[in-house]
Amino acid sequence: MLDYVDVKHQSENIKAGVLMVIGPKDTVVFPKTQMAAFNRIKSRKRLLVLPEYGHEYLPKISDELREFFEFGK
Repeated sequence: MLDYVDVKHQSENIKAGVLMVIGPKDTVVFPKTQMAAFNRIKSRKRLLVLPEYGHEYLPKISDELREFFEFGK
């Protein structure tokens, strides 16, 4: 169960803007491993937490994605 390790260590190399969406009920990619990667990102980043979701389709994020990537927020 070390799949996240490479992602965490590669996060510092990300140059693009990142909008990370986390569902705290995720049992596939645990939130603490997602946060380990997020905390190491040095580029422009934003965290969106959807408490009612886990590892599934997230219908509430289309407006957030558009705003983040079109307007550079």
